[in-house]
Amino acid sequence: MTDKDKLVFSMRGILDDEPLGLDNLTFGTLLDFMNDVKNFIKGDSDLETNQIRIALESGSASVVILDPLQAEAAIKDLWKISREQNLDTIDLVRQKTFSKWQSSAHKNSNVSFTMFYPFQGEYSKLDITSETDYKIRHPQLWAKTESYVIGTIYDMGGKSDPNIHLLKANGDTLKVSVSVGALKDLKENYLYTERVLHVSAEENIRTSELRNAKLIEFYPYSPHYDDEDMRKIGEKVSEAWKDVPDVGLWVEQIRGNYAEVN
Repeated sequence: MTDKDKLVFSMRGILDDEPLGLDNLTFGTLLDFMNDVKNFIKGDSDLETNQIRIALESGSASVVILDPLQAEAAIKDLWKISREQNLDTIDLVRQKTFSKWQSSAHKNSNVSFTMFYPFQGEYSKLDITSETDYKIRHPQLWAKTESYVIGTIYDMGGKSDPNIHLLKANGDTLKVSVSVGALKDLKENYLYTERVLHVSAEENIRTSELRNAKLIEFYPYSPHYDDEDMRKIGEKVSEAWKDVPDVGLWVEQIRGNYAEVN
């Protein structure tokens, strides 16, 4: 692995009139920065960060993630920030951590942060300084919804909080809460099979991302059209929407568009 395969979080500053570094650093500052890095990598997920291998790099206070595959979601959000020049569409926990770093840089011009990251064959960097101004322009809006999600179940179970981990065709993953009873009632092993999961969740109005998903029902996945299956789904949808007098108007209002719907 070369240096350009690593994910690096670097902090710069001044302590006792000397540049911040591994030989000039307080215990509290290091622990605080490492905790921030851990939060940024984990985001709002159940990623087990305790097993991620790191190194501390000299020259500045730098935390190096030796295997970037363990931080793919964090890398993708760094790329989003670089591309979009705002924090609108990134994970909410990463928004908070990134904003904390930016606030520190704004309060003290000697403080800055740099992230080096590999993405899609390129090695890029993202700076946070007293001059940068990455904002949350549009707060993320979430609406309760029901969805049918297709993917491969690659993990399921849990002792105190059972859930299902679904890998979708676009590479994104979705964690779905499930009752112990629903798992016990399964007549076959669903692990590593493609399924349609009917879930209740909260959906981001801008990005269509789902969160806090809970299983309603399993369906077998078949890419072939089936009249009977479509009829059953249609009946369920009609039942779910029966108390909404104007579905089109309701959707437009959720999106924030209050213009008359023709």
